[in-house]
Amino acid sequence: MDLSGPATTKIQPPRARGARIARRALDEALREAMRTKRLVLLVAPAGFGKTSALAAQIAALEARTALAWVSLDEDDDPVRVFTALSAALEPHDLPWRSAPTALAGQIADDEAGGTRAAVAELVNALAASEASHGVIVFDDLHRVQSPEVHAFLDALIERLPPQWTVVISSRIAPRLALARWRAADELAEFTQEALRFTRDEAHELAALEKLPGLEERLPELMARTQGWPAGLRLCFAALRGKAGTGPLAASARPAAVDRSLFDYTASEIIDEMPIGLHDFMVRSSVLPVLTAEAAQAVTGDARAAQRLDEIERRGLFVTALDAQERTLVLHDLFRDALEDRLRRRFPDELPQLLRRAAAVERDPLRRASLQLRAGDWVAAEATLAGEADELLLQGLAVELLRVIAQFPGLARAIAAAAAHRGGGRVHALALEPHGHAARSIGGRRRVAWRPGRAAAVAIDAAGRLERDRPG
Repeated sequence: MDLSGPATTKIQPPRARGARIARRALDEALREAMRTKRLVLLVAPAGFGKTSALAAQIAALEARTALAWVSLDEDDDPVRVFTALSAALEPHDLPWRSAPTALAGQIADDEAGGTRAAVAELVNALAASEASHGVIVFDDLHRVQSPEVHAFLDALIERLPPQWTVVISSRIAPRLALARWRAADELAEFTQEALRFTRDEAHELAALEKLPGLEERLPELMARTQGWPAGLRLCFAALRGKAGTGPLAASARPAAVDRSLFDYTASEIIDEMPIGLHDFMVRSSVLPVLTAEAAQAVTGDARAAQRLDEIERRGLFVTALDAQERTLVLHDLFRDALEDRLRRRFPDELPQLLRRAAAVERDPLRRASLQLRAGDWVAAEATLAGEADELLLQGLAVELLRVIAQFPGLARAIAAAAAHRGGGRVHALALEPHGHAARSIGGRRRVAWRPGRAAAVAIDAAGRLERDRPG
């Protein structure tokens, strides 16, 4: 184990960014938590501004507040963490009774409870500090592989003197004894919900860009990123390069923005997953919503329930629905990035994954859409024909037409139905055979399909819309 001193960068707090906008609600809540709580936890995926938020608080710390910052790495063990922490605390002249290097040696030997003894010495030194308040920050805990480091942190937090606060930032929920501090109201948690930009903050950030037309595009970009700070900044950077000197065109987003978002999401989030979770999420991205049963049926992964636990623990751009069984919905941006990876990593599996997803999908419109994406026109037609009456009774004619529009050769039939509203000419146009060339999906040749029942369903839906139209 390494007993040498840490690199300076490991204990160097980050500087607050000059261009950072004021985030009043977040800053006030974080400042109060760092002043009053035993443990402050920031957990969110990459790009949510965890380190930036902490840097802003560090810059605003009150006088006589002691600060120790430790950036964590993959190969950290208790010795390296203790050594880095003692070096970060050195400017505050703690009254150690034993030299930190000797204590680090005890941890390395771990004889006669060396780690417990070192933690006890550290706690005593913190308690005897002259600082009115102290803050210890452990940044990027998600990088640490050693369970012994988590045990070391648990022991430190448990015995922490009242004038000190431990702050931890991580991309995933740490395996610490959080329940007891949560129950005792000694834990403040800041997740992606607290860290995402509000509409007002996004407008303030956009105003700094001085891009003509950006304000008008902001609602679209907020919907696309759902307030993800890095996502918004990537959008602005992509559009800045696309805009030149003129106003932003509506067509500026797809290639420039999505490519930037995909690249960041892939490198900072998807590539950081363990391989088992990575492949599970990539394959299950074809599902409109994730449940353990549906995900296992699609991916064949018997650990689907545990994978969903891990997804929630990592806060991976999902929303949990209020349902009897655990149901997760992927953020659109995250789903797009996963599906992009699916098409590149498992292209031959895509049609079969879509058919499996359709087989477990209860909603007929979603089921038909999945079947259409798989190129299974006959199955999609049968799904809609069997459910059309019920869907129309539910007032879902518009949604039904939207799905039918995905059939090859039906666009002209639906346009005619909308224009002529059920007359004889509509039936003639809709039922005219609009064959299409055989398709190749996932390397398999698909036979040509000609519209039949789906066209009739389209006519019924268009007629129902006309009858329901006021006046």
